[in-house]
Amino acid sequence: MTTRKNSIKISLEIATRILGDALNNPFQEICGLISYDKKSDTQKSYPIRNVATSPNTHFEMDSTQLIATTKQVRNLKHKMFAIYHSHPNGNITPSSQDIQQYEYHDLLYIIISPGNDGILNLAGYWIHQNKSVEPVTLYTNT
Repeated sequence: MTTRKNSIKISLEIATRILGDALNNPFQEICGLISYDKKSDTQKSYPIRNVATSPNTHFEMDSTQLIATTKQVRNLKHKMFAIYHSHPNGNITPSSQDIQQYEYHDLLYIIISPGNDGILNLAGYWIHQNKSVEPVTLYTNT
């Protein structure tokens, strides 16, 4: 298992945007990607349509939009940084299905959830190839 950073900055703009998207879609899982440009130290979020048959409990990124977004990130010379999705049920940790289906082990995994207290939160994780999960502290540039 490769050890990764255990504390990662998410821009306040990105955190606000994806939390707002989850707030505006409280009964279905939202999902998307975040890219990073090292030269300008900026992040950009890309919401992707959830095409899962049960979007209230699962997410599946629209493949056409995912490919187009990947090309856009490459054209901008950014690096793909994270995948995010929400858990409307309040669970802020990766589900067993999240862990089993995760294939992007170089990308940070971010979950947005109302938690047990009903307040939206962000949590970050590394999901390793051996399916182990490593929590990551997320912080903003406030």
